[in-house]
Amino acid sequence: MWSVKARILIATALAATVLSVATAQWFPLLVAVALAIQLAYGHLIFRPEGQLVGARKLELETIRETDKIQLDASVTNDGRSTTFMELREAVPRQMQVLEGRPSTVAALSPGDSHRFKLQIKAPLMGVYDMGPLEARLEDPYGLYFQEERVLEAGQLVVLPAEGPVDDAYVIVNTFQNFQGEYTVNQPGDGFDFYGLREYVPGDVYRAINWKASAKTGDLMVNQFERTTSTEITFLIDGRSVANIGPEDRTPFVQSSRAVSTLLREFFGKRDAPRTVVYGDGLHQVRPGPPDRVINEVLETLAMWEPSGNEPLTHALDEMLPRMVSGTPVILFSPLIDDPTILEAVAQLLAHEFIVIVIAPPLTGLDGMSEAEAEAMEAVREHVLNGLRAFDVEVVQPQHLAQPPGVDA
Repeated sequence: MWSVKARILIATALAATVLSVATAQWFPLLVAVALAIQLAYGHLIFRPEGQLVGARKLELETIRETDKIQLDASVTNDGRSTTFMELREAVPRQMQVLEGRPSTVAALSPGDSHRFKLQIKAPLMGVYDMGPLEARLEDPYGLYFQEERVLEAGQLVVLPAEGPVDDAYVIVNTFQNFQGEYTVNQPGDGFDFYGLREYVPGDVYRAINWKASAKTGDLMVNQFERTTSTEITFLIDGRSVANIGPEDRTPFVQSSRAVSTLLREFFGKRDAPRTVVYGDGLHQVRPGPPDRVINEVLETLAMWEPSGNEPLTHALDEMLPRMVSGTPVILFSPLIDDPTILEAVAQLLAHEFIVIVIAPPLTGLDGMSEAEAEAMEAVREHVLNGLRAFDVEVVQPQHLAQPPGVDA
């Protein structure tokens, strides 16, 4: 393809030819011929068919908000001629390039490589495409070019950061009487002695009680009281309405940061969180080992696109049979555009669940009309008053909008 420079030269050559004919002068025609020769020569030496091989290496493929990563990219000329090019690594607009430049110019001889490094900071949770890596091939005079995709995009998952801990301690302490491991009067895996029984194939040898075995003449093994953990349910509003406001301060982003903090706090007390995200459908992460649950929950939140308008009661209809009655439930919601919230909370209270509500602040309402903003705030205040009438603990954290390390 012709570059802007080539188009200017063509226009100049045509204008010089017209001027030569109009004035019967040879000099403008000589200028036109010289420009035509330059254009032809540039076209002859332009070799866009050079084979380019790209490589990209991300230091990590999954990071937390505010973390920094190193990106290394390289391009090798496997063709037979020298290639002049401009290289561009597409970086998502949400990323901050701290060191290096995502574009560079290089002239590669056959077999040569060009490498560049970027240090990137990811201030916002989500799934991002790093790339593609593209090259703009040019002739030495910059008259002709051809764009080529050297490397497809790679994926980077940015997990929500942990938010401030002040509100987390308020929430955790609210459930103090319902938290932690406890024993049940049944045999199982634990530490407190429960009783003796005869050895059966498959029992571990360290459980054998040799003194009791010597007395009875049969192999006897120790049994211990089974321990279990309190199940805590997180209900996270992932509807489209949870995506209002600036993209780094939406209710869903703020709720995700709060969940990230609370998971660590509850697992530290040996609880068993169950996480449910609802909106356009429902996704559940069942209780399990901390490492697996935390990674799965945070990846779910990072990949979740707030959409749909499924009310809370519909989510409860599906989840309630699987929840343990009388256990704590934490609802994360902006408390707007869902007339069933009070009905759902009343249903939870009727089943003796311990309910607490985290209502992230609404931000970015300045873009709405005054009437729309007032109506949204009025609906939210009505729901808040209804929750207080139920004597439900409501936390409205005012500083969850930005995680530590990100300027407001």
